[in-house]
Amino acid sequence: MSSIIDSIDWKPRDRLERRLILDARVKLYLWLRYIDDIFMVWTGSEEELNEFLNYINEAHATIKFTWTWSKESVNYLGVQVMNTNGQIGPDLYTKPTDKYQFLSYTSCHPRGCKQGIPYAQALRLAYMLYRRSLREKS
Repeated sequence: MSSIIDSIDWKPRDRLERRLILDARVKLYLWLRYIDDIFMVWTGSEEELNEFLNYINEAHATIKFTWTWSKESVNYLGVQVMNTNGQIGPDLYTKPTDKYQFLSYTSCHPRGCKQGIPYAQALRLAYMLYRRSLREKS
């Protein structure tokens, strides 16, 4: 049975990341990276998690990881990922430093980009509110 790790087309800059994942004593359930943010789902014990976090920080002399973890919720890329009764789902999250500034319509960005922002914001809000109402019903 092949894993998702085996099917990824690794680029040279990802060699450290690949080594960290494949050589770890405990195998990860999920590891997603966007630029320098990583989202990970861990199914092992708390002790094994701490061991893994120490392991990845000892793997390279200058690259160090910082982390926030919780059994209930974690914030990742503008989304609060919640664990509600074993069901993982999103909720709205706004960083404390958010100034609620959006792209000016008079900017030089393509019209499609500017027109897509309100639609994407409304879609995100509708989806998050829908998920919240489902959680409140259960």
